[in-house]
Amino acid sequence: MPSPLLSAQITSTRIRGGGHDDLPALARLVARANSVAGAPHIELDELDDRLELGQLIVLELQPNELVAAACTAPHRGVVFLVIDPEVASPELEHRMIGVANALCESERAAPARVQS
Repeated sequence: MPSPLLSAQITSTRIRGGGHDDLPALARLVARANSVAGAPHIELDELDDRLELGQLIVLELQPNELVAAACTAPHRGVVFLVIDPEVASPELEHRMIGVANALCESERAAPARVQS
Protein backbone atom coordinates (compact mmCIF):
# COMPACT_ATOMS: atom_id res chain seq x y z
CA MET A 1 0.00 0.00 0.00
CA PRO A 2 1.44 3.42 -0.93
CA SER A 3 2.28 5.88 1.80
CA PRO A 4 -0.35 8.61 2.48
CA LEU A 5 2.15 11.23 1.26
CA LEU A 6 2.62 9.47 -2.08
CA SER A 7 -1.13 8.98 -2.44
CA ALA A 8 -1.75 12.67 -1.80
CA GLN A 9 0.87 13.65 -4.36
CA ILE A 10 -0.52 11.27 -6.96
CA THR A 11 -4.10 12.48 -6.62
CA SER A 12 -2.95 16.07 -7.06
CA THR A 13 -0.74 15.27 -10.05
CA ARG A 14 -2.17 15.36 -13.53
CA ILE A 15 -1.81 12.76 -16.21
CA ARG A 16 -0.26 14.30 -19.31
CA GLY A 17 0.61 13.31 -22.83
CA GLY A 18 4.02 11.70 -23.11
CA GLY A 19 6.59 11.52 -25.86
CA HIS A 20 10.04 10.38 -26.80
CA ASP A 21 11.59 12.71 -24.21
CA ASP A 22 9.94 10.52 -21.58
CA LEU A 23 11.67 7.32 -22.75
CA PRO A 24 14.53 7.44 -20.17
CA ALA A 25 12.04 7.89 -17.31
CA LEU A 26 9.78 5.25 -18.86
CA ALA A 27 12.71 2.82 -19.00
CA ARG A 28 13.36 3.40 -15.27
CA LEU A 29 9.66 2.89 -14.51
CA VAL A 30 9.59 -0.36 -16.50
CA ALA A 31 12.74 -1.59 -14.71
CA ARG A 32 11.09 -0.95 -11.33
CA ALA A 33 7.91 -2.74 -12.42
CA ASN A 34 9.85 -5.64 -13.95
CA SER A 35 11.72 -6.14 -10.67
CA VAL A 36 8.57 -7.41 -8.96
CA ALA A 37 8.39 -11.20 -8.97
CA GLY A 38 5.38 -12.55 -10.81
CA ALA A 39 4.52 -9.26 -12.51
CA PRO A 40 4.10 -9.25 -16.29
CA HIS A 41 7.31 -7.97 -17.86
CA ILE A 42 7.51 -5.30 -20.54
CA GLU A 43 10.44 -5.34 -22.92
CA LEU A 44 11.85 -1.90 -23.68
CA ASP A 45 12.38 -2.65 -27.37
CA GLU A 46 8.63 -3.29 -27.65
CA LEU A 47 7.88 0.19 -26.33
CA ASP A 48 9.56 2.07 -29.16
CA ASP A 49 7.46 0.28 -31.76
CA ARG A 50 4.26 0.82 -29.81
CA LEU A 51 4.97 4.49 -29.22
CA GLU A 52 5.38 5.03 -32.96
CA LEU A 53 1.88 3.66 -33.55
CA GLY A 54 -0.01 5.10 -30.60
CA GLN A 55 -0.17 7.75 -27.93
CA LEU A 56 1.58 7.72 -24.58
CA ILE A 57 0.06 9.11 -21.40
CA VAL A 58 2.15 9.45 -18.26
CA LEU A 59 1.77 10.32 -14.60
CA GLU A 60 4.79 12.26 -13.40
CA LEU A 61 5.26 12.57 -9.65
CA GLN A 62 8.56 14.46 -9.84
CA PRO A 63 10.30 16.11 -12.79
CA ASN A 64 11.66 13.42 -15.11
CA GLU A 65 10.32 10.58 -12.94
CA LEU A 66 7.21 8.68 -13.92
CA VAL A 67 5.03 6.61 -11.63
CA ALA A 68 2.65 5.34 -14.32
CA ALA A 69 2.37 5.19 -18.09
CA ALA A 70 -0.06 3.80 -20.64
CA CYS A 71 0.07 3.58 -24.40
CA THR A 72 -2.97 3.48 -26.64
CA ALA A 73 -3.14 2.49 -30.28
CA PRO A 74 -5.86 3.29 -32.81
CA HIS A 75 -8.47 0.54 -33.05
CA ARG A 76 -6.67 -1.49 -30.34
CA GLY A 77 -7.18 0.51 -27.16
CA VAL A 78 -4.69 0.23 -24.31
CA VAL A 79 -1.64 -1.74 -25.47
CA PHE A 80 0.33 -1.44 -22.25
CA LEU A 81 0.00 -0.06 -18.75
CA VAL A 82 2.83 0.11 -16.24
CA ILE A 83 2.67 1.45 -12.67
CA ASP A 84 5.47 1.84 -10.16
CA PRO A 85 5.06 -1.01 -7.65
CA GLU A 86 5.67 1.38 -4.72
CA VAL A 87 2.57 3.43 -5.54
CA ALA A 88 0.41 0.86 -7.33
CA SER A 89 -3.20 0.74 -6.21
CA PRO A 90 -6.49 -0.27 -7.78
CA GLU A 91 -7.51 3.40 -7.81
CA LEU A 92 -4.43 4.47 -9.75
CA GLU A 93 -4.83 1.59 -12.18
CA HIS A 94 -8.49 2.53 -12.79
CA ARG A 95 -7.53 6.21 -13.23
CA MET A 96 -4.89 5.41 -15.84
CA ILE A 97 -7.17 2.98 -17.68
CA GLY A 98 -10.02 5.50 -17.58
CA VAL A 99 -7.92 8.24 -19.14
CA ALA A 100 -6.50 5.83 -21.73
CA ASN A 101 -9.99 4.60 -22.64
CA ALA A 102 -11.24 8.18 -22.93
CA LEU A 103 -8.36 8.94 -25.29
CA CYS A 104 -9.24 5.90 -27.39
CA GLU A 105 -12.91 6.93 -27.50
CA SER A 106 -11.99 10.45 -28.62
CA GLU A 107 -9.82 9.03 -31.40
CA ARG A 108 -12.71 6.86 -32.61
CA ALA A 109 -15.15 9.77 -32.47
CA ALA A 110 -12.87 12.22 -34.32
CA PRO A 111 -13.80 12.69 -37.98
CA ALA A 112 -11.30 11.47 -40.53
CA ARG A 113 -8.89 14.18 -41.60
CA VAL A 114 -8.94 15.24 -45.20
CA GLN A 115 -5.52 15.63 -46.76
CA SER A 116 -5.08 18.41 -49.28
